[in-house]
Amino acid sequence: MMIPYRHQAGGPDEFPADYQLLLNIRRRAADLVNVKLAKSGGLSAARTLLELARAQGMGTILGCMLESEIGTGAAASLVAAYGTTMVSDLDAVWWLQCPAVVGGMRYQGAAVVLPDAPSRGISGLVAAEARDAREARA
Repeated sequence: MMIPYRHQAGGPDEFPADYQLLLNIRRRAADLVNVKLAKSGGLSAARTLLELARAQGMGTILGCMLESEIGTGAAASLVAAYGTTMVSDLDAVWWLQCPAVVGGMRYQGAAVVLPDAPSRGISGLVAAEARDAREARA
């Protein structure tokens, strides 16, 4: 669901379904906001929320909601390109029983490592049979 709003510069725009976060930012209702791609409507909307929070003098982090390597990698790419004021919470892939894709982001200790390759380094999907076999062994 997209909720129309008027950008601070005065131009019409569309805003993500995370309308409550937008209200909290506008009211300066917190010292820190946790923006999530899945709730905000994607990369552009998440970046807009981060910009609005910064304009209000609020701290920012980017979080995730059990996305696969695809969504968590996208969130990590936004943090790498745009930055946040605190360490972001990008641990969703740790909770997966098995990967959904071949390639993509990975963890090195507590750090997210983004591949230097097209398509965020994803070369394919893990076959359902392979996932089922891994889950059966677990």
